[in-house]
Amino acid sequence: QLFHRSASAVIEASRIGARTAMILVQNFYPASVAWPDFKSFVDLFGATACRDGICEVRCPGVERLLFAWVDSCVATDAELASVV
Repeated sequence: QLFHRSASAVIEASRIGARTAMILVQNFYPASVAWPDFKSFVDLFGATACRDGICEVRCPGVERLLFAWVDSCVATDAELASVV
């Protein structure tokens, strides 16, 4: 899934003439087992992934590819109701 999303971001950025593509993972579960996979994937590009941050890599097709991981809290029903 990370490979497909990354490829899609690069292809779409190239299609519209953008010089930057970005992959953002928004995680809602603190005990998620997905972080090690994300970190390993970013390592393949020679970069170091960071939680709640952005790292940049060089990538064919665009000038730069950004990877971001954001940990977010799940909103309560009351929080959701207050914004509707």
